Amino acid sequence: MSVSLIIAVYKRLDFLSLVFQSIDAQSFKNFEVIIAEDNNQAETKIFIEKAQKTHKFSIKHVFQEDLGFRKNKILNEAIRLSSAEKLVFIDGDCIIHKHFIKNYNSVIGEGIARAGRRIELSEKHTLSMLRKGELIGLDVLSLLMRNARYPEKALYLPNVKSLNSGFKHLLGCNWGIMKNDLMAINGFDEDYELSGVGEDSDVEWRLLKAGIKIESIIYSCLEYHLYHPVHYNQKILDENLKMLERKKNEGRAFCENGLIK
Repeated sequence: MSVSLIIAVYKRLDFLSLVFQSIDAQSFKNFEVIIAEDNNQAETKIFIEKAQKTHKFSIKHVFQEDLGFRKNKILNEAIRLSSAEKLVFIDGDCIIHKHFIKNYNSVIGEGIARAGRRIELSEKHTLSMLRKGELIGLDVLSLLMRNARYPEKALYLPNVKSLNSGFKHLLGCNWGIMKNDLMAINGFDEDYELSGVGEDSDVEWRLLKAGIKIESIIYSCLEYHLYHPVHYNQKILDENLKMLERKKNEGRAFCENGLIK
């Protein structure tokens, strides 16, 4: 396998069903999918077992007890299970463009991580796809008509390098890297057990500290985020930011509580 597509999942199998449809449509075929479930519900196991028989791509599944937000821990388990030299990370509520994996495979290289963005689908658009059970209206015009946020990010312009260059902050739902480069900083820091920082901002600064560049592929690897309510919690964010600042001050790119303990 050239690419391991790692998908962080917590419930919402109706979303994952749509995500799998977008993976079926990929123009590049030399990849595997690893479901990193921060939970261990029986419904997911049944869903995956059925999907392994009906979809065209290889699917692996790692899971753990639901003991709070431990996304980083299960992502590290997925890295251990991966068989490819290139890793791409998305979330289980993110539909991907048909050339998503193809383009990641072509731009990921030693010493350079790539980071994308996402188009935020409206609630009405998301519900429509869930009811129909199929992907609809993901072109720019349809997204505009359906009140998507950031529809301009749906422009597919992979060859316009000026638009895909420059540093953009890493988002945990859309990025890719050589496995060796991520192992060089010991993967994800499992000290983060609250959402919002550990799976992207922490990884970002440690990669940069280790001399690994992060470059944008905003108009090359397109992603569409399915709508769901978000409960913003400033207290949680503040606690995470305090930990992040402490770790930055300590200055260690290689985290202590990661892939290697």
